[in-house]
Amino acid sequence: MKQHTDRLMIPEFEKIVRQVGSVVLGKEPQIRLALTCLFAKGHLLIEDLPGIGKNHTGESAGPVYGTEISAHAVHF
Repeated sequence: MKQHTDRLMIPEFEKIVRQVGSVVLGKEPQIRLALTCLFAKGHLLIEDLPGIGKNHTGESAGPVYGTEISAHAVHF
């Protein structure tokens, strides 16, 4: 039964990756990892240079996933 469910989720996952990828350009591997973390109900820390779109990545995934995601930025 689990394999059947997994196969049904793949097209939906790919759809979400494409939708978020249309907003956050050039970050498909990071989008896939972030969505995997989201589906697993985990937490995610994204480290990168300023202005790369870390908050935007998280915030754009919320509406696609059907929820509101808050992206908290902490700067040092």
